[in-house]
Amino acid sequence: MATGPSHYREAEALLRKVERLALGDNADPTAALAIATAVVGHATLALAAATALSAATAGNDNAGLTETEWDAWASAAATTPAPVVVDGDDA
Repeated sequence: MATGPSHYREAEALLRKVERLALGDNADPTAALAIATAVVGHATLALAAATALSAATAGNDNAGLTETEWDAWASAAATTPAPVVVDGDDA
């Protein structure tokens, strides 16, 4: 299952392909359009993930989502956060 960041990276990579296919010497507008459709899909999924997770990280309590909803979005859209290390904490 892809994460929000992986959808974003895939959209960027595919967009570069679209630019080459649409503007290159051997342009193929039909292929460019087909890949552009995938770009929109990946970008939309990345945006949904970022939107669902951003309100809570901005200090709102789980963005108005229930705990179950928040856990589902965090599992589907987020990467595993690195542990927070406090100076002098050996944990």
